[in-house]
Amino acid sequence: MNFKQAAIAVLRTANTPLHSEEITTRAIEQGLLETEGKTPEATMAAQLYTDIKQKGGRSAFVQEGKNIFGLNPATEKELPTPEQVEQEIVEEDEAEEEMRAESGYVGSAGEHRVCSELLFRGYNTSLMGVDEGIDIAALKNKELIGIQVKTAHEDKRGSYPFNIRKKSFQKHKSSNVYYIFVLRSTNDLQFLILPFHEMEKKIKEGGIREIRQGTSWRVSVSFHEDKVYIGNRQHDMTYYLNNWDVIAG
Repeated sequence: MNFKQAAIAVLRTANTPLHSEEITTRAIEQGLLETEGKTPEATMAAQLYTDIKQKGGRSAFVQEGKNIFGLNPATEKELPTPEQVEQEIVEEDEAEEEMRAESGYVGSAGEHRVCSELLFRGYNTSLMGVDEGIDIAALKNKELIGIQVKTAHEDKRGSYPFNIRKKSFQKHKSSNVYYIFVLRSTNDLQFLILPFHEMEKKIKEGGIREIRQGTSWRVSVSFHEDKVYIGNRQHDMTYYLNNWDVIAG
């Protein structure tokens, strides 16, 4: 579990607000949280505080005092059950295993396919030799843009799971950065093209969520009735499907 998932589980059991240090201690003792950090209680407090600040009344948490947090009564009924959380963790592990098995060849193929699409549209493109969060540099009309490419197969649940490291995401915070998700199904190939500001927006709204103890973002793309969504059906991203015009230049 990540810090917030662990906090939800602990606070549900406690049925009362707790200090972030106590939440962290109980989470580790109960085997809900594994961390190598020297100050996990500070990380816990920071993540819960940030969640409240970003989401306001939609947050799963409320702050009752300095570093004291409880569950938000307004959203508690919407939180996943412990069984659902456990299933999500199992599915995350399975998805990550699948992605690791395919990451090399498939990732490279996705990058070359995106390069090809950009070349057809008049961009001068270059694949980056070292992956530091930008896979392709593209130039058109004297404007340089950076592109991160993620490629995934449709999984057994009919969705496309992608992981993005927080460090690389934060390193390239810019209006001229785009994320292109290559969606591979048995008989089809499509592209979800998101500007950086749209990625930030979906993180704040909860469409993109934390995994790996808060070190990565999970982007889960799915289709329903000819529309495409991120996370759930509250986040309709159909406008960005195969819409290369959203890229500057």
